[in-house]
Amino acid sequence: MYLCTMAKINRDTRIIVSRYQHDISNDGRILIPFYQGTKIGFIDKDENIIVEPQFDFVLDDFVDKYSLARVGIVDAVAYDRKTIQPTTSLCKRFGLLKSNGEFLLPMEYEGLCINDVSCIITIRSLQKGYAVIDWNGKEIVPFGKYNYIDGFDYGFARIKTGGGRNGLIGDDGLWGIINEDGKEVVPPKYKSIENFYKDHKPYPFIRVEGFDRNFEFLLDEGRLTSEGAYMEWAERMDRELECYREWKEDQAKQAYEAELRNYSGSYAQDVMGYSDEEINDAFDGDPDAYWNHD
Repeated sequence: MYLCTMAKINRDTRIIVSRYQHDISNDGRILIPFYQGTKIGFIDKDENIIVEPQFDFVLDDFVDKYSLARVGIVDAVAYDRKTIQPTTSLCKRFGLLKSNGEFLLPMEYEGLCINDVSCIITIRSLQKGYAVIDWNGKEIVPFGKYNYIDGFDYGFARIKTGGGRNGLIGDDGLWGIINEDGKEVVPPKYKSIENFYKDHKPYPFIRVEGFDRNFEFLLDEGRLTSEGAYMEWAERMDRELECYREWKEDQAKQAYEAELRNYSGSYAQDVMGYSDEEINDAFDGDPDAYWNHD
């Protein structure tokens, strides 16, 4: 028995409809995904099949001619073990498709991270390790240079050396940060670096843990600084918030005083505190009518 959790779909959710319920002529995508049986292919706006159905999943849309889409299949993989029989498991194989229907990357990778703004791509391969390319396929960081490369955000990505042959295994690795040109802005010599990839942090920096002291990396400036930026940032935010509150109170006071300006000098306004609006509504604009008011 399955229980409905009443969860809502998000903006990345795809709605599947039949061909007869979809107006292809008004679809803004360069290539449009379609199902044939259980496989996904792509057609153009004239309904010509550009890419034959062959994918188990498609993660991105072709919104313009420069777009790249992550596509892939689910494949069975066998792992050899020395003492017992090999084991098999299902594994996703990712590739990268261009808007003309050609592959930028074949479907042989275990992970692809695309930066939405700059289209810098982080590649993960169980056999080769990690690499970085741009949207033309130009190599920025070759396979094997680092043991781990995170996805890019804010123009930077975490890297790691050591700590296992591939990935985050082991605690003996050293962490650093590279920019979108592949240059090390923080050399890999730190114990740990706080994750910032798609983390939507409320403050513009991350914590960097060293072996004898700690630091903070300023994401908006791209530089490492001594620990304490958080406290300085929090204090600055408190000061700016207090200034904003004082400004709002001053604006409200000025607005209130402006309301009293037209009928100042009258008993109804100066003593009883009626505003211009109240005098206009209750006394038809005559403050002396206050004395005739029950």
